[in-house]
Amino acid sequence: VAAAQAGDQQAFRALWRSAERQAHARCLRLTGNRTDAADALQECQIAVWRNLHRFEGRCPFGAWVFTIARNAALSV
Repeated sequence: VAAAQAGDQQAFRALWRSAERQAHARCLRLTGNRTDAADALQECQIAVWRNLHRFEGRCPFGAWVFTIARNAALSV
């Protein structure tokens, strides 16, 4: 996480890959269709990257992403 927060895109990709499947499933469940889920997942990924500096590690990274995915799906 620290490397990704320092701007290491390779580290971010690894973090994202670890959470992407669960985030996509959440988006699909909440939107009800693949197109909106894909849009929400993209918004989620952007939000995670932009707000990575706010991640404090008080919860697992995946749980943090899961919350962002929920918010993105609800806003589609």
